[in-house]
Amino acid sequence: MIKGDELEKITLKYKRLEDQLNASIKDREEFILVSKEYSELKPIVEQIDIFNKLTKEIAELNQIIENEEQDLVDIAKKELPDVKIKFEESEKNLKYLLIPKDPLDQKDVILEIRAGTGGG
Repeated sequence: MIKGDELEKITLKYKRLEDQLNASIKDREEFILVSKEYSELKPIVEQIDIFNKLTKEIAELNQIIENEEQDLVDIAKKELPDVKIKFEESEKNLKYLLIPKDPLDQKDVILEIRAGTGGG
């Protein structure tokens, strides 16, 4: 399960970086670092928003099933499995995005290919 407080920290950091970018940054190096971090967090925050909306929708559907009249309960019961599938997919995507990036991923690689030798 993904912790809500950790997601909130990421969202707050994203908003702080956004505020820094909106306020003019004088130092070019700092601007580059802030921009890079902002762009790395953007897809994560977008996925967090989707995840939170689906969590809220599941809670609302469960509340309708428990407290409302029969017509609404039937509709909510039909919608709930689809929303749960979307939620599970969103959770999987979010977990993937939250995996720490390897700093070596941005480095270049030299790959040498040689002809094989030997007999057959």
